[in-house]
Amino acid sequence: MLVGLDLRQALLASGKFRVAMTRMRDVFVSLADRVAMAERAQADAFVSLHCNHLPDPALRGALVFTLSRHPSDALAAAIARTENSYDHGPLLPRFRGVTPQVGSILGRLELHATERAARNLAHDIVTAMRGDILLLPDPRRSADFAVAVTMDSGPLQAD
Repeated sequence: MLVGLDLRQALLASGKFRVAMTRMRDVFVSLADRVAMAERAQADAFVSLHCNHLPDPALRGALVFTLSRHPSDALAAAIARTENSYDHGPLLPRFRGVTPQVGSILGRLELHATERAARNLAHDIVTAMRGDILLLPDPRRSADFAVAVTMDSGPLQAD
């Protein structure tokens, strides 16, 4: 929790960001509620900090995960499955006032744009962390994280 609060403070201090937190204490917030909070805040990005147990005890360091329909590797796929299992699974985008076919096209376009923007953001985060924070090899990973997909049209939140 302290790392999240420190990150919030650093982002606010830069004067370049508006920050909304999904929680200020250690409590569970469902994936759907996290997405709803980000939508209400009109978020351009969704950053989620985790201290995860990795399957190999020799692995030490930070990873930066982003949304992708296709996992970057087995570890990213396994972590996404675990994270998504805490709730009701992937939260697919829904669009109001359009046919299902148009909604499907809009969803794919939005997902593609989100994946591209998330890769750029992940690159910037890893670049900023290098030298200050221990990173795992190939720290940029991706998978189909449920929380990274919005429930409504509008900007998608990258996790």
